Amino acid sequence: MLVTRPLDPSLDLLALHRLAPARYPVLLESSAHGTAQGRWDLLLATDGDALRLDVDGVVRDHDGHAHAGGFLDALDRAWSALRLPREEPRWPFRGGWALCLAYELAGEVEPVTGYVLDLKQLSDVIHRRVIQDVDHRNLNTDVPWLEGRIPTAENLAVAFWERIRSELPDGLLRTVRLWETDKNWAEVGDNT
Repeated sequence: MLVTRPLDPSLDLLALHRLAPARYPVLLESSAHGTAQGRWDLLLATDGDALRLDVDGVVRDHDGHAHAGGFLDALDRAWSALRLPREEPRWPFRGGWALCLAYELAGEVEPVTGYVLDLKQLSDVIHRRVIQDVDHRNLNTDVPWLEGRIPTAENLAVAFWERIRSELPDGLLRTVRLWETDKNWAEVGDNT
């Protein structure tokens, strides 16, 4: 069920997220300042509903009730029951993911700076080669370098790896890991 409420601008959504991360698992703060989308911050809440595929092969919900069919069928039925119309009129956007991108670098520490790589330089590369193209975009249609790729965590990790690695010294970037949830992630790298 979609619930929208205007909030007092002084309300600290990050504090609420930190206070109860299981209840409020994702906070999306708009980076689109000065646009219609810029007035939207989203704190996603969950009521605790869940589906799991147990070791006995039975799909169960958070109360332990069994669901017929396979996991993906049960997930599709649950999603379809909650799905909103594609053109939800109260939001200036639709869909979206919350992703966490991590990386591992390995190299010699430069004796003068004390860095393997200046993290500001790395941040600039990640922003220029990945973030500026994918942030607040439809990954299926709006990112030319993702054309022809289904935007799964695995495919995105490969694409991000390729784009970041191409701008760094050879061998410095060891891995890129992309999380969709705390339990669902993909890792790409030289030794993965």
